[in-house]
Amino acid sequence: MLHQRPRILPAAVFLYACLSTVSAAPTGRIFGRITDPSKAVVPGASVTALNEATQNEQSVITDESGNFLFSNVPVGVYTLSAGHAGFKSYRQPGVVLQVDQSVGLNITLQLGETAEAVTVTAAGAQVDTRSGTISEVVTEKQIAELPLNGRNIQQLVSLQAGVQITGRAFFYNANVPQSVSFFSLSGAPGNGTNYILDGGDHNDHWTNISMPTPNPDALQEFSVQTSNFTAEYGSKAGGVVNMVVKSGANAFHGSLFDFLRNYSVNSRSFFALKNDGLKRNQYGGTLGGRIIRDKTFFFGSYQGTNTRTIPTSLTAFVPTAAERAGDLSARAPASDPLNGQPFAGNQIPKSRLDPTMAKFLDQLVPLPNGPNGLLTYGQGSPRDSKEWITRIDHTLTGKDRLFGTYFDQRDRGPNNEHSQAHQESGHALLGFALFRLLRRLARRPRPALAAVCGHRHQNSRPARIEIRWGRHRAVLSQYV
Repeated sequence: MLHQRPRILPAAVFLYACLSTVSAAPTGRIFGRITDPSKAVVPGASVTALNEATQNEQSVITDESGNFLFSNVPVGVYTLSAGHAGFKSYRQPGVVLQVDQSVGLNITLQLGETAEAVTVTAAGAQVDTRSGTISEVVTEKQIAELPLNGRNIQQLVSLQAGVQITGRAFFYNANVPQSVSFFSLSGAPGNGTNYILDGGDHNDHWTNISMPTPNPDALQEFSVQTSNFTAEYGSKAGGVVNMVVKSGANAFHGSLFDFLRNYSVNSRSFFALKNDGLKRNQYGGTLGGRIIRDKTFFFGSYQGTNTRTIPTSLTAFVPTAAERAGDLSARAPASDPLNGQPFAGNQIPKSRLDPTMAKFLDQLVPLPNGPNGLLTYGQGSPRDSKEWITRIDHTLTGKDRLFGTYFDQRDRGPNNEHSQAHQESGHALLGFALFRLLRRLARRPRPALAAVCGHRHQNSRPARIEIRWGRHRAVLSQYV
């Protein structure tokens, strides 16, 4: 008799992988209670939420207390409908649901035939009575209309109460892209904020800060939670920034953009001796729409950034031509490391000079152009960035939905902070040589990328099943 061995371990590994990758979803909740004109609850009523852009709908049945709940609903504008035998149908369009928002709507059904309908066009204030989280949503309109330096949406995080800009000084890392900003939420360290993109982890675990974020034309909105957020977010103590990428709809929509900053039309700082020579060009576009009407939708965006500035003037002390030949007469007396005796005439014999080090100095360290071995040099700072992002949404059935998001950003440019840090630490010669050496060796930057996909199943009752998987990679090396 054959016995099949139970495959417990593979199943356990799969279950752990599914559970470990689930984090906070980029969605909201719609809840409420249905009553009749006498304020008695109406159990067993059917409630439907219809997405006005994609025509995808979800349905639930009120419980014995007349309560209903739509959990993990994608952000957007919805039409809420309700009905029960012996009552007129209820319909309320224009219900706006934002990320991490709980919208409470209490419905009163009027007595009458089901064929009759009551349409509510002006609803009262929507108050969240289910959550004590202190949060604020940065909407699509704010992202599009508020000024942003370099089109970096992370700057809008600082508009919220309890957020303090910390700067890069205490979180320096040569591999951190210039587009990443640093904030302290609710008094936590600058790397104590949890960043989420479409429900997937969006943190650089090498430095515990945010990875590069999508351009403003690609984001639908994002929320900033500063206090009392729920356990589903976890990970960081400071706060949560939950970002949502735009989705496609039945109607096609797109945009083209080109933003230019040029020193020739910029005013010079009052205290600056000359202008900075800044030339920044940011260009790209977006496109979204349907693949299959009411079922499959796509959205994509690209942004390229080219930045040029006038080379900065840096200084370093390097060996003179005489010193490279062993003549140290202009320096303090040097002793022979083999016997401790001073070199005759403070001159190192040529036979004692290392040919490898001489070649290293000749090829990587230029001769001084000032007195006492002073070298003044300019380090150019061209920076280029390319960003792609795409999202696909597909409806399998009325209860099952799939989605996937892919984000990729590649930065290329010299790292001025890197050489400057070496200079300030007293290792200008080594820093300058390493800069020249790494510039020759580093030819291919590693991109920062993030990928998230998920499946969601909604029952008629508030119960739901959701599985999400995400993978991200931070920038490991940049052009230097």
